[in-house]
Amino acid sequence: MAKIRGVGFRNAKFKECKILGVDFSECNKFMFSFSFHNCFLDYSTFFGTRLMKTKFDKCSLKETDFSEVNLSSSIFSDCDLTGTRFLNTNLEKVNFRTASNFSIDPESNKLKKAKFSAFNLEGLLYKYQLDID
Repeated sequence: MAKIRGVGFRNAKFKECKILGVDFSECNKFMFSFSFHNCFLDYSTFFGTRLMKTKFDKCSLKETDFSEVNLSSSIFSDCDLTGTRFLNTNLEKVNFRTASNFSIDPESNKLKKAKFSAFNLEGLLYKYQLDID
């Protein structure tokens, strides 16, 4: 719940951090690039930010808001995305192959060339309430 209004993060690397409930949308947009390794980012928001090529590795992103975010070419490696919100989000070329528990509506997001595993495709079909084994 830290307040980071106007803070600039340029090439910031977060490792094994608990960053819960932080509103990254209030950061300085001119200096805005991150990587996260083994971090808890639950309940945070990145609303309206530009996070191209951002790496999330072994992170918990429960209930995190990525609405209106440009995440193109980012990587979610072994991340838990339970309850994470993607709405009008640019997910082009994003790698979700080892991500889990996501729910993404292909009709409400840009997904061109996004990467998924055959084992996690149910996250794209959740709204149709299909029974997938």
